[in-house]
Amino acid sequence: IGGNSYNVSNQFRMKPGIYTRKRRNEDLEAQFNLAKGDNFRLSMDPEKGHFNIEYGTTKIPLYPVLKELGLSDNQISKHWNPDLVKTNKEAFSKRTDQCVNKLYERLYRPSQRKAGEDPIKAIKKAYADTRLDPEITQKTLGKKFENVSTDALLAASNKLLRAFTEDVDFDERD
Repeated sequence: IGGNSYNVSNQFRMKPGIYTRKRRNEDLEAQFNLAKGDNFRLSMDPEKGHFNIEYGTTKIPLYPVLKELGLSDNQISKHWNPDLVKTNKEAFSKRTDQCVNKLYERLYRPSQRKAGEDPIKAIKKAYADTRLDPEITQKTLGKKFENVSTDALLAASNKLLRAFTEDVDFDERD
């Protein structure tokens, strides 16, 4: 810089895990910091009760993705509440294919997509190939997760929901 060389002696990096935090604009999010795979966030619109997966500026509703990944409304209700499941079902049940395709297109660049590939199988494969630190997820969510799974998504969304409704401590990312 300006003709001078500089070296960085230390650099802090977050360990791979799932962290719940409050954004500067007061919105709450569950941040998926992955050792392998693209980082993303879960957010919730508190007024509508809709959960979203966020990759950069792309927002994808979580409910139809969970349904297509094989979860029933009863399984989701154990982590959310029946009213939230009903709200999300009414809002997104007609857009399931659109939401799944949007996630598939976000996870795979055009050059990586295969003709006739099942988007659900591809999403499952992409998430199975991710890596999280189980010790960190044990501390932040109370359960060990080694990769992104439907259970990890539900646990993170449940903690996010509890952060809206209860006095839950946010995770110490440092």
